[in-house]
This record gives sequence, C-alpha cells and structure tokens, in this order.
Amino acid sequence: MTERKWTPGPWNVDPEHGADVQASGSEVCLVWQKEYIGVEFTASGNITASPEECAANARLIAACPTMYEALWQAYDAHVPFEDDERPDWWIAVCDALAKAEGDR
Repeated sequence: MTERKWTPGPWNVDPEHGADVQASGSEVCLVWQKEYIGVEFTASGNITASPEECAANARLIAACPTMYEALWQAYDAHVPFEDDERPDWWIAVCDALAKAEGDR
C-alpha cells in the first residue's frame, strides 16, 4: 500500500447539507448543486446535476476511503496469478487502486 495523500477516513455526508463530504468535522469536498448557490449552470462544463444526483455523488465520494481499504484487503488476500490467469475482477482491483493512487 502506498502512502495516502488524501484526508484520512472515515468520510461522511454532512446531515445538514446532503452534498458536503466531511471527515472529523472538516469538509473534504463540496458537491455543489444550484439550490445551494442560487445559480443555474449549463452543460458548458458547469454543474447541472439535480439535488438528488448531487446527494448521491456525495454518498459515493464519502464511501471512497472504505472502498479503497476493501480493495487493498482483496489485493492482499489474493492467490498470486500468472499473467495469463488473472481474472477480470483482479485486473479491476489493480486498476482502481492505481487510479486512486494517481498511477493511472
């Protein structure tokens, strides 16, 4: 496992603002929605998600540290595979870990 450069988990969704992700009471990230900032965004790279979609995105983001740890557990528990015998799930685990660590 590589050194983590992100805010340690667990992360959770702020119950008062369903699109804010927090760790130990500090904001990790904000998943903006137009109702919070009072601006309608367009598809030109700005936010167009509904409040429900923003809240779902925040829940997914909040689960990331837990999912990262679970992937490392799966990685550590594997039986070594020959290059031509690696199942698709194993390749997906390796790809996801590399992406989280900035290697992809």
